[in-house]
Amino acid sequence: DYSNVNNSLDFLFRKSYKVAIISVEAVLEKIWESLHTGSWADASDCMRKLYSHASLLKAKLLLKTPSDESMLKKAIKAVDMGLLMGNAFRNELTKTASLLCLILQQYYIESPELVYNENKLSYNNYTLHRIGDYVPALNQPSLETFSRDFLKPKLPVKITGSMKHWPAISKWKDLNYLIKLAGARLVPVEIGSSYADAEWSQKLITLEEFIKNRIVQKNEKPAYLAQHQLFNQIWMVKSQISMLG
Repeated sequence: DYSNVNNSLDFLFRKSYKVAIISVEAVLEKIWESLHTGSWADASDCMRKLYSHASLLKAKLLLKTPSDESMLKKAIKAVDMGLLMGNAFRNELTKTASLLCLILQQYYIESPELVYNENKLSYNNYTLHRIGDYVPALNQPSLETFSRDFLKPKLPVKITGSMKHWPAISKWKDLNYLIKLAGARLVPVEIGSSYADAEWSQKLITLEEFIKNRIVQKNEKPAYLAQHQLFNQIWMVKSQISMLG
């Protein structure tokens, strides 16, 4: 119940702001320890719900203070932690993060400097590894053709030309655009060439850190975004792709 969040906030503000923040962060730390004891698959639903609750409280507390760029980014981080680790208030947390990012863009983020000279990515820069037999390509087939020639006989096919109208196709080539759109958002990253790598690890970093330190610089170990419901977390990114209803 969202009213419980406001009741908790009222209770915390009977104390000083500093005590309130310390209290919420202590709760989050305890829950974090509980969630990381044993397998994630066995994590308690109750503890995850509590983590969402406490994360939303922390964001609200931060926003009760005079807000500057640093404070907004801290609030966004608190909200994203609730989305990534918790399992409740998802709608409230997602809307809050989107709103805070818009405020950050409008009032605090100036036009960013180019992260590197050739910041327009080309989709032809990557080597495609051919595995097995040749897979035919079909440009914008009709549903009837796709069903008859590939779906029913269970044959693979590469469909081309069906995403040209997506805003993402042109806009995402500009890494600075992605940084401005969602650079402050936390994303899960896996570091290392494979799971078998002795130094393989997972980490939560901002999208801006990932782009600048892992895509542009490329001076650290291989890293990639972990399997994660990114579009559900960051609506502004999801709005730039089109999906069949």
